Amino acid sequence: MPQPYHLWPDLEIDGSPLSGPGESLLEQVVVDHHQHLPSMFAITFRDPARDVIGQLNVNIGSTVSIKVTPPGGTPETLIKGEVTGFEAEYDASSLRTILRGYDLSHRLHRGRNTQTYKNVTDSDIVRQVAGNANLPLGQIDSTSVTYDHVSQANQSDWDFIKSRAREIGYEMGMDDGNFYFRQPVQASNAPQNGDYQSHSDPLQLVFGDDLIEFRPRVTSAEQVSTVNVRGWDPDQKQLVVGSASAATV
Repeated sequence: MPQPYHLWPDLEIDGSPLSGPGESLLEQVVVDHHQHLPSMFAITFRDPARDVIGQLNVNIGSTVSIKVTPPGGTPETLIKGEVTGFEAEYDASSLRTILRGYDLSHRLHRGRNTQTYKNVTDSDIVRQVAGNANLPLGQIDSTSVTYDHVSQANQSDWDFIKSRAREIGYEMGMDDGNFYFRQPVQASNAPQNGDYQSHSDPLQLVFGDDLIEFRPRVTSAEQVSTVNVRGWDPDQKQLVVGSASAATV
């Protein structure tokens, strides 16, 4: 069975560690990571005097960093983001205030845009869009194909970049507060056969230890042996046909 242990979060608001009365009123910290959406945090404080927001000197847009330190380890960052809302929960037994926010990629979800890009690569587009949203840039892997014309048609910046990443097999998101657009790690770097009883490798899950429940499923739905793609080359004015066989990933 897994060994239970307690983790106390290390919080920083606008670069200052949470301490004093604010720390003593801290009740709960929730961090929710999602592969296809901005990561979220919710910080709950007991607030009997209804003055936690003033004590913390926190505002909409305040930066938040949440870290935890595993037993015998070093601090690990769970999320870096900004406050996007305040919530209050008042009932007969308690008064609570909740700070809620997201990592900075939530800015890419603000509205829908129509934009045209000319003579650019995908990495050029990403740098421009992320820069417009004031996102700190992390690993941006350069792409080689230059497009004469790319259209963003009534899409959010997130959906637009996501579609570009999907077209070329890249991944995107936030890592330690920085936006990345990169090639994924190759499957050949995964744990090899015979190593699945490791209790120290965080990439391995051991059933009965850190893996409590496992329900695999294999399906033949939407499986094909080959894929054919047809297009048109406007410069050469001729049909372009591509074909690929299915492979095991």
